[in-house]
Order: sequence, then C-alpha cells, then structure tokens
Amino acid sequence: MSDIAKPDANGNNVQFDAAYWAHQPPQVQKLQNLSTVTTARRLGAIVLAEQGYVIDVPIMVYGWDPFKIMEARLQYGYSYVPAALQPNVIVAPGVSQAGVTGSGDVGEIKVSLDFDDYPPYKAA
Repeated sequence: MSDIAKPDANGNNVQFDAAYWAHQPPQVQKLQNLSTVTTARRLGAIVLAEQGYVIDVPIMVYGWDPFKIMEARLQYGYSYVPAALQPNVIVAPGVSQAGVTGSGDVGEIKVSLDFDDYPPYKAA
C-alpha cells in the first residue's frame, strides 16, 4: 500500500524531503550541501544535467523544499515536469489547447508525494 506524504502543522514534511534527496544519485545529493546563492551550485547542476543526471531545477538548483514543490505541482495538475535542459511545459494541465503537459518521457520528473516513488538510491 502506498504511503503518501502529508504536511505537518507547519506545511512541511521533513521525512519526505529526506527520502527525496536519498533517492538521488550521490553526485546529485552533493548539490543540497552547496549554498543556493553560489555559482558552484548552479554550474554543478548544469554539468550534472549535461552528464545525463535528472536535475529538478527548483529543488536542486534553487534549493526549494521538495515536499512543497511536489505538493504544488500536484495541486496544479502535473503528473510529470521537465528536468533541466528539457523543453519547458507549453500548456498547463487542464487547458483545452494542443500542447505539452508532460508525458513521463525519459528524463522527465515524476510528480509524486508517494514514498514508494522515492526508494533510497542504489548503484546499478
């Protein structure tokens, strides 16, 4: 059975945040320890994206809260969002116009608060 993250009284979920980061490869996990105001974090994320790592810009580059970002994306109707270096979403979910709202293609980021979607990273 799925275990869906819920906000605490302050709108946070530190267990989800920890699971989100533990799910990332070690190279990507290092981004969370860099200050968000430094060029090192931004450039590090770009280099990792160019190497094929999936980089979630608001979380991994800007340092925003994983739980809150995923919760907002779900509220807006997204099931997938593009990773760094992928084309932006052209048409938001629920808008009746031809466009792209995310498809789950390789490299896209699944929008989920289900702990089952964030098992700890294991090297292949």
